[in-house]
Amino acid sequence: MAPTDLQKAILAVIAGNRSETSYLAGGLLLNRDWPRQSDRDWVTICGSCGAMIAGRAVAMAIYLKAYIFAFSVMASIALSTTTASAQIAASDERRVQAAVMLDGVAEPIVGDAHCRVDKRCEIISGLGSGVKVDFNWRRDGTVEAAELTIHCAKDCSLISGRSKVTFQRERKFDLFRGAENHVDIKPVLRPRIKIGQIFLIVD
Repeated sequence: MAPTDLQKAILAVIAGNRSETSYLAGGLLLNRDWPRQSDRDWVTICGSCGAMIAGRAVAMAIYLKAYIFAFSVMASIALSTTTASAQIAASDERRVQAAVMLDGVAEPIVGDAHCRVDKRCEIISGLGSGVKVDFNWRRDGTVEAAELTIHCAKDCSLISGRSKVTFQRERKFDLFRGAENHVDIKPVLRPRIKIGQIFLIVD
């Protein structure tokens, strides 16, 4: 005769909880309709099965809680890594705005760009105005510096007599008439004619 559903369930519990040293002695009562000595035998067996089933349920609940906790930790780590990567990428970029005020010109020449570290970027293109401004931001450890370069339709240069200047905290630069010189010239030795100013905003 084929085993009943109850018999299958009891056998599955016993099989799942057996060990290499376990064994069954004598007859096993698997059904209330089987011959048995008393109802106490049935109650004892069913009580043991219930305990085993309850034990497996508790173990499964503990496993699920541990799995959920591990998944939460992994998700938090992934989110932290993504956030840290975004912060690092943001720290390697600056938004730079420039305005060139020229004497005799009513409107300033303006431009802006997002510049990355150690890469030259163009703040003002020079199209139409004839004034081109480039920015090169550099970092050496915790020390930051930048290089500003300007080109005009007519010859112009900065206070040093060159078309470029390296700076850290300065945000305003005087612009002078005259071609670029490759040797620094002190203003007291050579009078310069100021033609405007350059203003920067570095975010």
